[in-house]
Amino acid sequence: MEAKRKATMMLAIDAATWVLASAGLLDGHKATLHWQELDTFAEVEVTTARFFRSGRFMICGGASTALDMILSLIQGHFGAAAAFDASTMFIYDPERQSEIGRGAVRLREQGSAKLLAALDVMAEDIEQPLTTFELAARSSLSERSLNGLFQAELGLTPGKYCHLFRLKRARTLAEDTQLSQEQIALRCGFSSGVSLSRSFRAEFGVSIRETRGK
Repeated sequence: MEAKRKATMMLAIDAATWVLASAGLLDGHKATLHWQELDTFAEVEVTTARFFRSGRFMICGGASTALDMILSLIQGHFGAAAAFDASTMFIYDPERQSEIGRGAVRLREQGSAKLLAALDVMAEDIEQPLTTFELAARSSLSERSLNGLFQAELGLTPGKYCHLFRLKRARTLAEDTQLSQEQIALRCGFSSGVSLSRSFRAEFGVSIRETRGK
């Protein structure tokens, strides 16, 4: 009860939903929990969502959905680009430690507010990449200012960074999902699977199929 009085947000994972409900903390709130327990949980109204926020409570239905919930929190506080960058940290690959040397630039922790805002816009439109003009307009900058910002802080043009960002997302989907090459291409803003395949091999030196086989 002391935590309820002091905390601005409370997270519940898996069985923690029962604990909060038993303490009466979820009265008047919806909740979710593991799908096997939904029919037996009668303490409060339930939802089948993988995670759910009600007031200052954020609840996920099982351990496997905890990452989804945390990434949603990161996006809410720091933007879509930061959430994407955080998601790539959960699969360790020694080759990724040298990505900067190969040109795949990570977000800088000390990036300026204007840069991070532009990266958020870029991340939100990854399926339909914006032109430099559109990105600048959405970021409330001139094209010249946008180009100067990216060159000064990342050493790349906005177009080049966006291309690498999309390829990095494609590699994550190739490693973590069973989506087809065509489906990955569409989700990452490439016109076709062939176009993605060509760019993917040029950047990473391997095909998507070889990436999945590691």
